[in-house]
Amino acid sequence: FSCPKCSYFHPEEEHVQQHIDKAHSAEAEDDKSSIQALTDEDGRFGCPDCDKSFKFQSLLKAHQRIHTGEQPFLCSQCGRRFLYRGGLLSHMKIHSQEMPFMCSFCGKSFKRERNMKKHERCHTRENVFSCSQCDKSFVYKATLIRHELTHSGERPYLCSDCGKGFFSHAELLKHERFHTGHKPFQCPHCGKKFTQSCYLTIHLRYHTGVRPYSCSECDKSFLSANRLKRHQRTHSGEKPYLCVECGKGFRQSYHLKMHQRTHAIKLT
Repeated sequence: FSCPKCSYFHPEEEHVQQHIDKAHSAEAEDDKSSIQALTDEDGRFGCPDCDKSFKFQSLLKAHQRIHTGEQPFLCSQCGRRFLYRGGLLSHMKIHSQEMPFMCSFCGKSFKRERNMKKHERCHTRENVFSCSQCDKSFVYKATLIRHELTHSGERPYLCSDCGKGFFSHAELLKHERFHTGHKPFQCPHCGKKFTQSCYLTIHLRYHTGVRPYSCSECDKSFLSANRLKRHQRTHSGEKPYLCVECGKGFRQSYHLKMHQRTHAIKLT
């Protein structure tokens, strides 16, 4: 059980409440004067949105953020928000470079060992979460949930600047940086800044010389999985980007866009 107001945690609920009473006594008094009607016959505080109940009001209030979507703890470095202060403090380690666990395949670092192991499935292709509506499977459960939205067509996260919809809140935050120009991820070697951490990770490989993605057909290696995928099309002959005007295929979307301009010129 975690304290909803700071990073303290304890396996027993009573110890968490004792901590709240001592460290956050003023806020605890405010809790006692609210939501009294939510107590059940056992004196526990029941959530009106689901069947969970809690021994203490402060823990119920923290739980209710899951339903309301409230994320009061803001990271000043990148703008990401969190339900709990403990989550924010753990996240801040990313910016302070306290990331001791390194992927043995590509060198990417993580603050927790379990996150590193999840990431390594990308290299070993251990897809354990399967979609019930198609034959696709995914490394992460969160990725499966986002994928399932593609079947329903639902894009619940809307950009307030342009109205574009996204499958996840994280994707929306990344998109919003293109409007604001905010680049929170900075290279420690040359100072170059990026809108997304994945772009910084790829950029860092220019400095380290690490090229973790190798072609099985030849001896070439690449900085990113996307670049390897584009290269592999030179071996397979695959041209997935088709012109709707003439049917000509291209290996890269950029080449298709360049080709489509020739049709536009002919029309004028």
